[in-house]
Parts: sequence; structure tokens; C-alpha cells
Amino acid sequence: MVSEVREHPTSKSGGSKPTTVQVLKAVKGPFFLSNTEEDAELRWRSQWNIDFTPANIKPLKTTISNNLIPVLERELEHAAQEGAIRRAKDVTHRRSCDGCLTSIFSGTYLCKNCGREYCSKCCSELRAGDKRNVKCQAPKYHQEQHNFENFIPVTEFSISELQAHILEMKKESAAASLGMPSTTAVDPDTIVEVAADATSKSTWSPPVDPSGVASLPVHEFHHTQLDEETFRKIWARGEPLVVSGVLDKAQLQWTPQYFTEKHGTAACTIVDCDDDKAKLIPSTVAEFFNDFGDYDGRATILKLKDWPPTSEFSQSFPDEYKDFHRFVPMPNYTRRDGVLNLASNWPVNAVAPDIGPKMYSALESKETPGGKGSTRLHKDMADAVNVMTYAAPKDGREGCAAWDIFRAEDSEKIRQFLREEMSCEDMDGIHAQCFYLDSALRKKLFDKCGVKSWRIYQRTGDAVFIPAGCAHQVCNLADTIKIAVDFVSPQNVDRCAQLTTEFRAMNQKRKWKEDVLSLESTMWYAWLSCQTQEKRLEKGKGRASD
Repeated sequence: MVSEVREHPTSKSGGSKPTTVQVLKAVKGPFFLSNTEEDAELRWRSQWNIDFTPANIKPLKTTISNNLIPVLERELEHAAQEGAIRRAKDVTHRRSCDGCLTSIFSGTYLCKNCGREYCSKCCSELRAGDKRNVKCQAPKYHQEQHNFENFIPVTEFSISELQAHILEMKKESAAASLGMPSTTAVDPDTIVEVAADATSKSTWSPPVDPSGVASLPVHEFHHTQLDEETFRKIWARGEPLVVSGVLDKAQLQWTPQYFTEKHGTAACTIVDCDDDKAKLIPSTVAEFFNDFGDYDGRATILKLKDWPPTSEFSQSFPDEYKDFHRFVPMPNYTRRDGVLNLASNWPVNAVAPDIGPKMYSALESKETPGGKGSTRLHKDMADAVNVMTYAAPKDGREGCAAWDIFRAEDSEKIRQFLREEMSCEDMDGIHAQCFYLDSALRKKLFDKCGVKSWRIYQRTGDAVFIPAGCAHQVCNLADTIKIAVDFVSPQNVDRCAQLTTEFRAMNQKRKWKEDVLSLESTMWYAWLSCQTQEKRLEKGKGRASD
């Protein structure tokens, strides 16, 4: 058995370097030895949407420090356990807990009999007597429940490495509390209500909401009128925004004709929005777009979802990817190379989360009683922005899509409403993504619980910003094409962390979906990236003074 880990200085030219060695006190196996190989070298992005400056590095480091200090302190306690072993950091694979599917940042417990790997939370629950999802898979144990004694603590950090980063983060956090800027600390008294600019509105009359429920006030701006400071103040409050006219910067057409001509033969998978089982239907891009704008005699409401389904958008559609980066608003936050997007900081040689962009195209659907919309009620794993690039006219009127975005603080009221109205006691009614609140249900939700939404009618060229933690649903009132991307803003890290916890709870009831965001790893790489950028700036300053 493995019984002890300690750091041992090994002499090398130029000084001593601590490595982790395993001290074995028993002759019987199996033995698990710490990996003494060097960690893989991290290669960082060389180009960003704008140059990094101390003004945008410092707030990022403050946000990361405040959120990562408790994570690294838990990791330090984990690594210091008797019998812990260290393995080299692996950036080429994405690891997740075999119990709850939550992404693994570092510290885990490894079953020495079957090799299954569990996160610290699952093992804490096992130690407390919870037997879910932790049966041993070794043939000789015949699916017996794991015993905590059979687990070996594993870490990817050395104790000295953790101590050094914790110390630096605490210094960063302390400096921020003495007056340095922070992107998360927003004084409510300094926020003024930002009304939609009059010139951003037009004579267009939106449809009448059949529920009769008034909307929460919506922040609307033309893309030329929204500055980053205004966006940050609204975003820090967890409120959505609509930014119009963003296609003014586009160079491609983003129409059914364009995609049919350029990608028409590409295979794709579509779903029927009215099918509760979401049966997948094989098709081609040309076949799907062939019905756009022809509203007569339809038997199904088809949707081309998450396209492309697996490959990176930048690799499959490089021209469209570049054009999207031209017109997406608030690029420092939303671009895949945005300096304020924490998700942009993964090493280029690591397996990063696929946060988009992805295209979502769907035919007209219904929001009246019995309608199931185009996208059912759910929460995204992070912040998101969705741009409508095309809407087919209907009955001589401009097409649009109806969004209902609910306040994050109303989530529990909505869940309780769904439990009572939809009989979903054994699931999270929001994360299950099984329900669409039609006009009658939204009226009942308001009458019974006092909950109403930000009701947004998205038109061609409109970008809708959805904060992490806000449940939302969409009903296309015409045939539309949209493109969306997730991002991780400094303002909403805490909401993303809450979502990770909620997704984990969902996975413990039934295997649902993998935690693809890997929030703790995202913050860790953002921390290292910021350190790298600071060194580059210092190096450049030194050259300038020579």
C-alpha cells in the first residue's frame, strides 16, 4: 500500500529542485508511484483582440484570486494527506469525475482496485455514507460498494507550488481591498438606471404578448451607443441587454441562400421542436433551409441545433468565424480571443471547452397554449450572447423571435411552479430542458408566484446578452438563423460556480451532461495567463528603457 508522500530535494546543476518521491512501507502491491516527469509546457495565445494592459490584467487577477484561493487551499489540504501521490499535469485530456461527471481540476481519489477516479465531493459523500455512483468496477469485487479506505488521494500540484500561488493570490486580493479596481465589486449606489437611447428604437411594432404579462424593463442600445463601462454596470447586476444593428459590420450575408450555396451538401442533424423525445433526424443543410420562408402546410417544427455539432466553428467555417468576430458586440468579453473573457486564456496546446460559436436555425414555432417554442426553458453553463442574422418575413411583416429571460433570483420559484404544474418532483425542471412555458403558463406563473420575464423580441441584427444563472426560453415567431457563443465574464464567475454545483446535483440523480466549462481550470489558466502577460509587459518595458 502507498503510505507517504514527501518532497525530496534532488541535486541538479544550478541548484536543487524539489520533486515528489514515494516512500513505500509495504512489500505487497499494488503500488502507485508519483510521476517524476516534468509537467507539459504550456503554450499561450500570442494574439488577442487588443493588447493586454495593467488596467485589464489587475481586475482579472483580483477576480480570479478571490475565487481560486479557497479552491487552492482545499487542494493544499488534499495534497498534504498521508499517502497522496502526484502525477504530471496533462493538458491533452479533459478529465471528469466517474461519479458526478464534474470536470476535475486536480485533486481526486483513485480506487486502487478498479482505477475509477472520483472528485473530493463524491468521496466526502462516500465517507459520510452516501453510496450513489461509487460501486467498484473491479471484476473480483462484483459491483460491491467502494470503501473509502480503498481510495488513494491524487494531486497534480506540489505543496510548495500551491503555497506560492496562494500567497501571491492573497497579496493580490489584499491590494484590491485597499483601493485597486475590481470588476466584480460594484457599488449599487453608483449605478444609474440606463434607459434605452431614443435613437435605438424605431417605428417597428413588436407582436402583442398573448400572456398579457408585462415585461421587466429591457436595456436596449444601438451598437454605436453602448460603451464598455455602461455594459459592465448592467452586466454586474445580472440583467440582459439587447444590442441592435450589429450586422452593420458583417461582410457575409448569413442567409439561407448563402448557407445553401456554400454548405448545402454538408450532412447535419435536425430535431422536431414539438417532439418531447427530441428524436434526431438526419438531413443536409440544403434540405433544411429549403423550407425557409414557406409557412404553408407544415407538419413539423424543425431545428438545426448546435451546428457544427462537434468540430470547432473556427476550423469548420473559418470565413464565418472571422465575420462573427467582426460584428459580435462587446468583443473584449465575447470574442474567443477577448482580453476580458476568462475562457480565452486556455493554453493553445490544451483541450479547451467548446463554448462556441454555434449556429441555431429553426422554423416558426408557437407560444400560445400548447406551444412548445423553439428552445425550451434552461440555463446555459456560462454567460452567452445570441445574434439573429436572418428572419424570414411572415404575412408581410418583419420576422422575429420572442425571448423570455427570468431573473436568477426567481429560479427557485420557477422550479417550485414546475413541480406543482408539471409533476417533475424527481428532476430539476429548469435543467431538464423539458418544458416550455407557453402564454397560459407564463400568465399562471405570474399570478401564482409574481414572476415575470424580460420579454425580448429579437430582430435581424439584434444581439441578446443572457447572464449566467438566468433561466430562459425562446420561441421563433418566424423562420430564423442565429449564432451564439458562451463566454466567462469576471462579473459572473460566482454564478457560473453555482451552475456547476446545480449541474453536479442533476448528474447524481441521472447521467445528464458533462461539465464542459471546467470553471476551476478556466480560472487557473487565466491566472497563469495573466502572469505571463505581466512578464511580457515588464520585458517590453525593460527593452524600452535600454
